[in-house]
Amino acid sequence: MKITAFAFASLFLVSTWAHAGETLSADAVKKLLTGKTADALGAVSGGTPKTYFAPDGKLYRAINNKRLEGTWYVEADGTHCIQGMPGGCAKIVRNEDGTYDRIKENGEIYSKYLEIVDGKDF
Repeated sequence: MKITAFAFASLFLVSTWAHAGETLSADAVKKLLTGKTADALGAVSGGTPKTYFAPDGKLYRAINNKRLEGTWYVEADGTHCIQGMPGGCAKIVRNEDGTYDRIKENGEIYSKYLEIVDGKDF
């Protein structure tokens, strides 16, 4: 029964992610993330990282009691890129429920930003 419940919950989460909304522009991505912390759910890893996007292009992530550092930038077409740790480049899509998906070029949802708050929140 536990496996069936888990499978159903996973299927529901994936089907919810499939209903993407508006893809953000470069300016919108910068406004959304600069100087803010995103609480995420990793579609690939299943983890729940918190990531701070510093205004100077540095990136700080806390996940599973680990601290990681890297860099981030936004390309002219709105592609959001993370270097020095997992994440790579992806489009940011605003969902109707107020969450945001990071969608890779191949259509794979890499992660979902559940909440974004001002400042470094970890």
